[in-house]
Amino acid sequence: GLPSAFNFNRRQFVEIENPGATGNWDLALDTRDGELVFLMPGSMGIQSRARIAKLEGASFDEVRVAPADTTAYTENPELVEFGSIYVIQTDQTGQCVYYSKIEPLEADVTLGTLRLVHDGSPVCNSRDLVPPQD
Repeated sequence: GLPSAFNFNRRQFVEIENPGATGNWDLALDTRDGELVFLMPGSMGIQSRARIAKLEGASFDEVRVAPADTTAYTENPELVEFGSIYVIQTDQTGQCVYYSKIEPLEADVTLGTLRLVHDGSPVCNSRDLVPPQD
């Protein structure tokens, strides 16, 4: 009954009662072997273009553009690691994908909760990870 996924294009949490409810979420949080993991729809057998890339050695503010190298992204589960920045390529909306960055800040594995910060651009197919200035 708690939100366990996020839709980055709409910037909203999603409660997943049925994992097969594709098109509503890009990234889910799960617990495996006592660790928190990020799950992409593809890792659960759901057709989706949503992918994740883990970037190490850079701060949240330093990461301003999503990697262009498509091999940097995966649909496989990713262990939540503090000190890493993750870039999310969203599922396709029409002809568009969107990119966002997230940084895990605080977790409670027992409760299965994660506090994070995220940002991204609302511009179709733009790899910018900072919204355009007005």
